[in-house]
Amino acid sequence: MCLEVLDSRLTSQFYGNAACTRLPFSVLYVALLLESQAVKGCIWLFEQEQALVFSSVSNLKDYGSMHPLLQRRSAFRKFPRARIWVAPRQWSWPLNFPLEFFGIFRAKTLKDGDLSTLWAVEIEQKVLNSPEVGIGPYVEVAFYHKRSRTLLVTDAVIYVPRQPLECIGKESLLASAENGLAVKLLSKGKEVPQEPVVDNKMNRQKGWERMVLQILFLGPSNLLEPNASFAQMSQKLIVSPIVKTLVFSKVPEKVRDWIDSTSRDWRFKRIIPAHFSAPINASRSDFLAAFAFLDDLLVEDTLLGHHSLFSSHHSWVKLPVAFPRMT
Repeated sequence: MCLEVLDSRLTSQFYGNAACTRLPFSVLYVALLLESQAVKGCIWLFEQEQALVFSSVSNLKDYGSMHPLLQRRSAFRKFPRARIWVAPRQWSWPLNFPLEFFGIFRAKTLKDGDLSTLWAVEIEQKVLNSPEVGIGPYVEVAFYHKRSRTLLVTDAVIYVPRQPLECIGKESLLASAENGLAVKLLSKGKEVPQEPVVDNKMNRQKGWERMVLQILFLGPSNLLEPNASFAQMSQKLIVSPIVKTLVFSKVPEKVRDWIDSTSRDWRFKRIIPAHFSAPINASRSDFLAAFAFLDDLLVEDTLLGHHSLFSSHHSWVKLPVAFPRMT
């Protein structure tokens, strides 16, 4: 969702959220909001802990971009004259409320490569619009701020830092460090100690590592001792495993086209995702490397296509109705 602020007291500004999914309860959650400057005099970030999601917000003067979650009713009350754009095919879960439920009225839809937008001179956009995967469609809009050579995305890639983010309170970290029900269920029969969690650097780090794994995986393999799994996910540009499995692995051709187009047309030198660390010093080759898994998926699809072609020419060959997909 994008919001352009029009107020005589302010420079005209643009805020953008590149996702299509909304959580009805997110508008009720209030957390510490931290402000920082990503590109001096150009891009600002606003970060806060929001339940299981970390939001980074970038605010660019003379049409910039902001990431989720902006759909707080207070934002629209403060700027009633704002013009609003949303990613295509908006939906919410667990109930599919209309945009008006979130206080979003008269919204326009973002279009791929649209040069008629008010920010087109400074910012370009590319839309990844996939068919329904699971409970709803996945849509993401990537923005490119030309002057700063910055790519802005929502869920496409992430960079998990080694240490906890500043916006995560110690209470959340220590609560995650406790050996609760999730740890017991995923302990694979190992004995789970029940000693109280004291506030120290080691327990805060353990809480951070467990928190990250629970966000990135539907069922982390080992929460009791998260170090090894966390090390594989941190300090590098990656695609979140849950997004990779539930979305990108289902539509690899569409994702590959979007990634190739983004890398070919935009000469970015940094990336600002909506979650975890930002900004990230990353080139187009780094971005492509994060999506290297697509190559294997596309090869698999090609092989399956060859099998189907073979069966169509040889009626005596019996093939299953559906091939199992590797994820």
